[in-house]
Amino acid sequence: MSVLKPRNRLVYFRVSEDEFQSCLRACEAGQARSVSDLARTAILDAVESEANNPARLLHDRLSVLETAMKELDTKLVQLALALKEPRQKET
Repeated sequence: MSVLKPRNRLVYFRVSEDEFQSCLRACEAGQARSVSDLARTAILDAVESEANNPARLLHDRLSVLETAMKELDTKLVQLALALKEPRQKET
């Protein structure tokens, strides 16, 4: 099977000996051609399912809204404090 899209980026991470042996067993069971193929598939599947998860999308949008509301609250507090301060006489 040829690679249609060249893979020229590397991602490194460490696993324990037990984790590595589990990966090898998964490969031998036919789940992947290599440990790299197994890891790549698992990571990309996780990213894809997370990106298309409606609950995740809603969570992300709510997080953005929450951040904007906090910034607005901070600015309103600053404005209220500025309005309470006695005004300096202009000379």
